[in-house]
Amino acid sequence: TRGCHPSARPAQLESAKIISRNGCCPARLTGRHTSSARSIGRIGGAAGPGSKLLASGMDSSFSDATRPCTLRYRMPLPPRNSTSVAAVVFDVDGTLYRQSTLVRAMLFRLVGAYALHPADAIATLRILRSYRRAHEQLRTQQLRSDSFAADGSSEQAEMMLGERQLILAARDSGYPVATVRTAVERWMELAPLDEILAARRPGVVECLQTLRGAGVRIGALSDYPATAKLTAMDLSALFDVVVCAQDRGVGSLKPNPAGLRVVLTRLDVPASQAVYVGDRPDVDARAAGAAGMRCYIIDRAGAHGAEWTGVRDYNALGRLLANDAN
Repeated sequence: TRGCHPSARPAQLESAKIISRNGCCPARLTGRHTSSARSIGRIGGAAGPGSKLLASGMDSSFSDATRPCTLRYRMPLPPRNSTSVAAVVFDVDGTLYRQSTLVRAMLFRLVGAYALHPADAIATLRILRSYRRAHEQLRTQQLRSDSFAADGSSEQAEMMLGERQLILAARDSGYPVATVRTAVERWMELAPLDEILAARRPGVVECLQTLRGAGVRIGALSDYPATAKLTAMDLSALFDVVVCAQDRGVGSLKPNPAGLRVVLTRLDVPASQAVYVGDRPDVDARAAGAAGMRCYIIDRAGAHGAEWTGVRDYNALGRLLANDAN
């Protein structure tokens, strides 16, 4: 019999009680869980599957003909089932922080900065409104022309997305592109970083920490650059991947799923095992559905749609995701 010394006596073999069907002892398994000209100047301002056999040999010397042989295997964690959550991707603006809270803080700050120059304050507000309108205009144009192709967007679109928004905002506001760019950098990219932590939604940190503790990969996808915002909210260390619409390989605003596909590729997780968390069903849920992902919409307790489920807050979201991750 394989694994037994040929000189062993029958009685000794019987006493060894080698009970596996191959004549060897049952294998002993071990497991290990293996982020004006003067007026214009003032507006801008300064500023696997399967087990891996680690040891396969049998202790078959049987010098005393009484010691059964031993197989040692190290088993990986069992694979997740096809519906368990292996990754969660978060929208940023309005999802990780309350946008209304930040907008109020920035409005007070802007009015204070231009207290002696109210005309400049009005001009800046006009520029910022035009920039936001340009964003939605680009989204609408994209919805009319996009087929959400699996190969993502073109390099030209990636290079042009930010510039196109600036050009549209300049046309709408009546100010030069350079003035629009300076105002946007100051009031939409830099100044909010000082206020955004106070606007962070309660429970975000605990939810992210729970997910990481469960081995869930975490990503972020935003239509606007998000890395600096995550850092200002003290969240960057909790994210594995951060992507925005202007990144290479994306070049598209949501609900085009190109950005989510890039995130999932970098996380190395299939869409069937990923969830997207956002705050707009018309944008975030639609993007998730086009990418083949489930979607939760924050601040929408009791509401639901064909492609999304609403949750009250991050405490409720954390419980749902913890359950999904099991």
